[in-house]
Amino acid sequence: MGKLSITNITLDCVPKQPFRSTHGELLFCESGHIRIYINQHLYELSPGSVLVIFPEQIILYCEADEQLKLTSVSLSKELLHDLFHSFPSDKVSFLREHNCYSFREEGRTLMCQYLQLLK
Repeated sequence: MGKLSITNITLDCVPKQPFRSTHGELLFCESGHIRIYINQHLYELSPGSVLVIFPEQIILYCEADEQLKLTSVSLSKELLHDLFHSFPSDKVSFLREHNCYSFREEGRTLMCQYLQLLK
């Protein structure tokens, strides 16, 4: 992986076993539903949900449905370090504690368009 990569994830690409993340990741749920455990904390993603995963966290994907389509924006440890070094430490701490968000319809549409531009 370079400093930044963008991939689509469907049900057949979801890892079946828990793993330790080696990079940072922003997951955006475009369709379907999935339950994801991060360090034993449960997150439920549905269309319009965004989840931030930090390096070294333990991830387990489970209970995904057939319609699942996630877009993953992966960031290297080095890029995350550079980004977060420029943020005040309280903002980084807030993001670690509040790492899941659900967009309303307008925000979801804008996020989809933005990710299409990045691809």
